[in-house]
Amino acid sequence: MIIYTRGDYMRELYRENKQFFNKLIFLCVFLILVYVFFEYVLVYVVPFVIGFIISLAISPLVGFLQRRLKIARGITTIFLIIIVILLVAVAGTAVVNRVIVEVSYLSQALPSQLEDLRNILYDIEDGFERFMTFVPDEFTFDFNELVNQLISFLTSWLGDAAKSFSVGFVTKVPSILLNVLLCLISAFFFTRDKSLIRDTLMKNLPEWVGIKVKMVQEGFLSAISAYLRAQLIIMSVVASLCILGLTILQYPYAVIMGIVICLMDALPLVGSSLIFWPWALMSLLSGNYKYTVGLILINMACFFARQILEPKVLGQQIGVHPLLVLVSIYVGLNLFGVIGLFIGPVMLVTGKLILQPAVKAKV
Repeated sequence: MIIYTRGDYMRELYRENKQFFNKLIFLCVFLILVYVFFEYVLVYVVPFVIGFIISLAISPLVGFLQRRLKIARGITTIFLIIIVILLVAVAGTAVVNRVIVEVSYLSQALPSQLEDLRNILYDIEDGFERFMTFVPDEFTFDFNELVNQLISFLTSWLGDAAKSFSVGFVTKVPSILLNVLLCLISAFFFTRDKSLIRDTLMKNLPEWVGIKVKMVQEGFLSAISAYLRAQLIIMSVVASLCILGLTILQYPYAVIMGIVICLMDALPLVGSSLIFWPWALMSLLSGNYKYTVGLILINMACFFARQILEPKVLGQQIGVHPLLVLVSIYVGLNLFGVIGLFIGPVMLVTGKLILQPAVKAKV
C-alpha cells in the first residue's frame, strides 16, 4: 500500500496542472511587478515611460514610411520626432498664449467680479440682519465686517496663488526642458531599436513566457484602444445631456459649455460637479431659482449616466463582465489613486489574456 504525504500530493497536483499553475504564477508575478512599478518606480522613470508611449504612437507610421520610401529606420524616426516636436511646440505656444490672455483678462475683470460678489453678499446680509432681529444680542456679530474680511482674504489668496505659481513655474523650467529632452531621446531609441529590444527580451525568456508576453502586449494595446472608445461613448452621452439641458434652460452657449463639461467629467475625481455646483450656488445667491434647479438636475443626470454606463460600456468594449470592470476600477483606485481608474481595467484584460485558455469559457 502506497501512502502519499502532503508534499507528494502537491507535487502530483502540480504535474497534472502544470500549464495552469505556470500561468497563475506568471499572472501573480506580473501583477506584483505592475504594483511595484506604479507605486515606487514610475516617479523616477516618467520621461522614459512617455518616450515609450510616443514610440508606440509613431512606430506604425515609421514602419509604413520605411517600407514605402526605403529610408533607414533611424532617419524616419528622427523625421517623425521632429514633426512631433513642432506639433507640441505649436500647441504649447498656443496654450501658453491663451493662458496669458486669460490671466490678463482675469486680472482686469477681477475687481468687478469681486464687486459683484460683494453685492451678492450684501443682499444676503439684508436677509441675515432680518433674521438676527430674532436672535439674542450675545449671539450676534457684524456681518459687514465678515464680508470685508472675506473679500480681503480672496484678493490676497488669489494674488499669492498667482505669484507662487509664476515663481514655481519659472524655477521648474530647466527640469521640464530636461524631461522633455529625455522623452524625445528615449522615444528615438525605443522606435529605432524596437526589433532589437524585443528580440533581446524574447531570447532571455522561456518560450511559454515569451508567447504570453507577446499576447499580453497585443492585448494591452487592444485594451487601451477599447478603454478610449468607451470613454468617448460616455463623453458623448454626457455632452448630449448637458447640451440638451442647457438648451432647455435657454443658456446661449449650450454647445460650448456642454463640450467643456463633458471633458471635465472625463477627469477622475473631478467630474461635472466641479462646474455645476458652483454655478448652481451662484444662481441661488442671485435669486435665479430656475437655473439652480435646472443645473442640479443636469448634474444628477450626468452623474447617474456615467455611473450606469461606465461599467457596462467598458465591459462590452474590453470583453469582460461589467461587475468585474467595476471591481477593477475600485481596486485600481485604492491601490494607485486616480491613475488606477485606468490601470485597473487594463490589468483586468491583461490577466484575462494570461489565463485565457484556462478560463476562456468563464470570463
